[in-house]
Amino acid sequence: MKVLPQYLFMVGTCLLLFVGCSTQKTKWINVHYHNLNCHYNVWWNGNESLKQGLKDLEEKAEDDYTQVLPVYQLGTRDQALQTKAKFDVAIEKGLKGIKKHSIYQKGKEWVPYVKNCYLLTAYGSFYEQDYTSTENTCHLIINQFGNTAEGDEAKILLARSFTCQKQYAEAEAALEELAREAEAGNLSRGLKGSLYMAMMECCLPQNKYKKTVQYLRLALDEVKDRKTRARLYFIMAQIYQKLDKRATASKYYGRVISMKPTYIMEFNARISQAACSDMNNADVEALVKSLDKMLRDKKNEEYKDQIYYAKGDMYLGIKDAQKACDNYKLAVSAAKPQSAMKAKAALKMADVLYDVYENYDAAQCYYDTAMRVITMEYPNYDEIRERHYLLTTLTSFTRTISANDSLLAVADMDSLSRDSYIRQKIEEMKQREEEEKEQAMLKQLNEEQLAQFKSLEGDWYFYNSRSVQQGRESFRRKWGNRLLEDYWFLSKKSPAMMSQMITVFGNNALAEMELPEDSLSTDSASSASTAIMGAAEHGTLGNPSDPYSIAYYLKGLPSTQAQRDSMHYQTAACLLNAGYIYNDGIKNVPRSMECYHRMTTEFSDDPNIVQAFYQLYRIFSKQGNTPQANYYRDMVLMGFPDGDYANLIRDDEYYKEIIKRSERAQNDYESVYRAYRRGRYDDVLSGVSRALSLYQEESLVGKFRYWKGMALLAGNERDSAKATFLGIVTRYPDTSQIVELARAQLDYIDKGGMVSPEDILAEDEIRAKQRYDDAMRPARLEDRQTTTGSEPELPAESQVYRYRESMQHYVIIIVDDKKIAATQLQYKIGDFNLANYANSGYRASPMMFTESTQLITIHRFKNAEEAMRYYRHIQLEGGPLSSFDPKDYTVFAISTQNYTTFYNRKNVEAYNAFFQRYYRPDEGK
Repeated sequence: MKVLPQYLFMVGTCLLLFVGCSTQKTKWINVHYHNLNCHYNVWWNGNESLKQGLKDLEEKAEDDYTQVLPVYQLGTRDQALQTKAKFDVAIEKGLKGIKKHSIYQKGKEWVPYVKNCYLLTAYGSFYEQDYTSTENTCHLIINQFGNTAEGDEAKILLARSFTCQKQYAEAEAALEELAREAEAGNLSRGLKGSLYMAMMECCLPQNKYKKTVQYLRLALDEVKDRKTRARLYFIMAQIYQKLDKRATASKYYGRVISMKPTYIMEFNARISQAACSDMNNADVEALVKSLDKMLRDKKNEEYKDQIYYAKGDMYLGIKDAQKACDNYKLAVSAAKPQSAMKAKAALKMADVLYDVYENYDAAQCYYDTAMRVITMEYPNYDEIRERHYLLTTLTSFTRTISANDSLLAVADMDSLSRDSYIRQKIEEMKQREEEEKEQAMLKQLNEEQLAQFKSLEGDWYFYNSRSVQQGRESFRRKWGNRLLEDYWFLSKKSPAMMSQMITVFGNNALAEMELPEDSLSTDSASSASTAIMGAAEHGTLGNPSDPYSIAYYLKGLPSTQAQRDSMHYQTAACLLNAGYIYNDGIKNVPRSMECYHRMTTEFSDDPNIVQAFYQLYRIFSKQGNTPQANYYRDMVLMGFPDGDYANLIRDDEYYKEIIKRSERAQNDYESVYRAYRRGRYDDVLSGVSRALSLYQEESLVGKFRYWKGMALLAGNERDSAKATFLGIVTRYPDTSQIVELARAQLDYIDKGGMVSPEDILAEDEIRAKQRYDDAMRPARLEDRQTTTGSEPELPAESQVYRYRESMQHYVIIIVDDKKIAATQLQYKIGDFNLANYANSGYRASPMMFTESTQLITIHRFKNAEEAMRYYRHIQLEGGPLSSFDPKDYTVFAISTQNYTTFYNRKNVEAYNAFFQRYYRPDEGK
């Protein structure tokens, strides 16, 4: 009798399930059945995968504490690709929930958790950085569920997508509208924290710090998660530190520490708090001791650069610039080569040297270090790049001045004093090199000890494979590759070495060694005597090729009056150029005046001295120093009454005439050059003749004459061409670039080879629109290259391909058949696709390409962007290609149109040139 009720219950349950499965009815049972299944069977699993993907992404995306932290850790595109599999599962589950459980009837979605499934797919796309899909899904949610909490959440996510694409205006407008709704009480309270953090995320990259702090405070009122609150407090502290409000920043760093965050965040909070201390009231000695204690702590070995940087900031706070620089310098040397801290410390050091010490030479070196690390995304990148360029240009002149002064000063010494001075410098150099070697060895020893400490795997050294490998590498660097044999430490067991061994080890040393029969032959003795004779030939001053000999430095000294005059001319030109940069670029007027004053006093015969007089006239006029301004005005007007500078003093508008004349000269120069390129040498000669009658500037005249010589040379009038080039060499100083060019052509003529227009094109061809004062190179066949500054043309074989971004694509991998088994790689790709692109349907097909290579084709992709995303992903760590040597395979993205052409032609180099140009333009620069 008990069986019947159980039977009826089972039947009733089955009927209930059968009735509830329908998605065409909106009855209570249908809605609740699908909502329950959508929630627990689909959405919950997808959401768990999304959370795991976020956790993995946060672990991969390390924070850069040298900059203000981002509100969210979204990682790079490559890091997003590495966690793509988890987000793909979330997207798949979301789509499944929508497809199987949606009841959309009468313009309304009846199953509540379907809205969550839409959001799940949007978040999955967002964290994969597929912002197009994110926006499409968000628009769909907003249109269907606009007045719901899910609709509002989609609006926030849509704005975040705009922010990630740097569409800040659109993002800010959307978020401000939501903020107004929040003030009116029309936004779900649970979303207020997300809204305020999204607003922070939008304002922070725009340096809108006031607005960021305003929303940050609102977010702190809403957010309860301790980890998130610690991050927000850290961002607050960084902003106040950036605004130089040290006391407030220190307070918020203290709040971060009190929340017991991760070790790295706590560490950075502590050193930043020390750097932000109120130096007027703080116990500096206690702070120094605290930071020094952190330096000694083994746990902080890899953070020494940050500690040194914090000490530098602390000393800068008490106006001790010297100690600040000492610590910034240590921070630069301790930082990893391409780390953000290396750039930050180098920039801070450079700024102090620039602003405080006006040591532009040293500042340029540190800006140069930073520029090798930072990218265009770095804050104030354009300003840093401009200053670096300015200082690089300036120091090219100041270093030349300094070098010439030193060489001339040493050349003016008597021989005894000069030799003594050089010996002293050589000894200092040796001592410095020894100190550097010692420091390098200590650093290497510390690194090895730290590595052993971190990777200890057993009680005995040789149980630790990493330690053994590091020891082996250390031995190889010091001793090279040595055989395991007696007296391995002797790289050459020569007679000289044998005599040393006898001295050290005793007479039995030789008896114990097996030497080749000819090891004590007369060849060794003769080579030794030859070396001694060679040293005798060099004399007491040593070998001119040896940097440790006096003769090495004597060869660079000027020995003739012509060489001295050339160096004087070069110094004068550099003084003039440095003066311009000091005055108009750096705005350091005293330094500028030093350059101009030196030029007027030491190089009074220089033809360009009028420029120094004119610049001094301008400077004193701006300063209101009328007597000095009048003095230099008279020097220009009386010494050079018909020149441009005199006319500029008489007429403020005369510069317009100079500009017009410069434009005419530029046009004439371009006409001459175009005529030469087209082989119209008579037009070149007539154009040069006309230009020489119109223009008097020495540099311009020399360049026109150079092309006259080139035209004569191309027309096989060698004697006339030679006379023209000789005229340039004798008329202009040795340091002039036009002289170098003319000499190169004279050397070419003396070799007696036939010259064609193609043979004498310059390496850096002077284009028609290039300024006439740009540098020119000698025109020789062996020097020909692609035009600098212009985009090189693709080879003819590469021009058969066409770039179609929106066309379907393949990714192809060409493998060396002897090194990589194509079948093995195909299986790896299949496993990779199953784990990361299960819903994409990508397939890998191998086929023979040449006798020694196979072609694996992965197809197919919607467009070039999707193919390139996959192309990058398979080469990342953990991808199917990461375990192979890149030399053994070649991988490309290719359109379906180009695929046939490529397979038929089989010219990999030609397609590679096309691929690099159109698919990887930024990466190839």
